[in-house]
Amino acid sequence: MKTKLLSGLWLITLVGWVSVVWVTSLQADSAAQVISVGSAVKVTADDGASSDQFGDAIAVDAGLGAIGAAGHDADGDGTREGATYIAWFNSSPRVTDKLIAADGEALDGFGHAVGVDYYSYYYSVIVGAPMDDDPVAGEDAGSAYVFYREGSGWNQQAKLLADDAAGGD
Repeated sequence: MKTKLLSGLWLITLVGWVSVVWVTSLQADSAAQVISVGSAVKVTADDGASSDQFGDAIAVDAGLGAIGAAGHDADGDGTREGATYIAWFNSSPRVTDKLIAADGEALDGFGHAVGVDYYSYYYSVIVGAPMDDDPVAGEDAGSAYVFYREGSGWNQQAKLLADDAAGGD
């Protein structure tokens, strides 16, 4: 998958890895486009596995990336509740943190959708879990989790459910 982030900045994802590419020039000729790449970065999860779906969802804002891995086994019990990795795309790009849902359960899909926002030196990440179960709304009602960066770490601040959430949404 190829996604244009900003002018000249492309995000390229394949199963198991993420690459951010800065395109410095494009030249067209009769045969094909020639792309001159300024730099490329490959980011992987240290604890990744082939079934993690790392890179399934990606969002980047102000140098911070959220990379979903909806099939990741976050607690090691084989239930694949999902995770979202935080990566900084700066002079030494790397994954620095892993976000998991405080109430994560088997096959929630946590990390299936991600969003990042930067505002006045504050970072927030929202993570979708489309198969999350809710005791009131029902099985697979889905939810979204909001995380804020505080100091050098991340804290889950909220779990959002639709007002009209129902099982199977």
